[in-house]
Amino acid sequence: VRHGCSAAMCGEVWDEIYIKRIQRGEEFFNTRQLGAISDDLALLAHFFERPWLQPATTLPEDRHGLLLHHVGFDLRELGRLNEAAEILDAALAAYTRIGAWQRATRAAGHLSNLYQTLGELAKAEDLARKSLELAERVDDDFERMRRLAALGSALHQRGQVPEAMAALDQAEQLQRG
Repeated sequence: VRHGCSAAMCGEVWDEIYIKRIQRGEEFFNTRQLGAISDDLALLAHFFERPWLQPATTLPEDRHGLLLHHVGFDLRELGRLNEAAEILDAALAAYTRIGAWQRATRAAGHLSNLYQTLGELAKAEDLARKSLELAERVDDDFERMRRLAALGSALHQRGQVPEAMAALDQAEQLQRG
């Protein structure tokens, strides 16, 4: 990864080495199976001009959100929650900029969960609503169900029990089909 990125081949290295070989696609082998979170974060640093602030110019723009999302996940897993929130917010902005609505929906959901953990419940609710709004763009009932459940959780944490129950009921109706 280091040598490929140093050779200005970040796009190829991302697709062929990091995603296909290291993470094994959607398995996320390096992080989920091996638990090599710190090692993963060290690898990801090579895809930046300035770590966590500016992705490498040789990494295609449509990969920036994914890169930031991976970094945000790793930072969260390492307990660096405030940094993770900042990076996941940047991932959400990158996805939105290119119209990657499915990924934007997930990033907003992850941010909502993270803000619940941080105790910033107003932000958690706002992001849960945003994730639901984004899920409407994708026209995916499963994604809508997940986002309604997340909204229900955020509302419950804020003490808005009737609204939480309404969101959870809607999620349940979607699950039933």
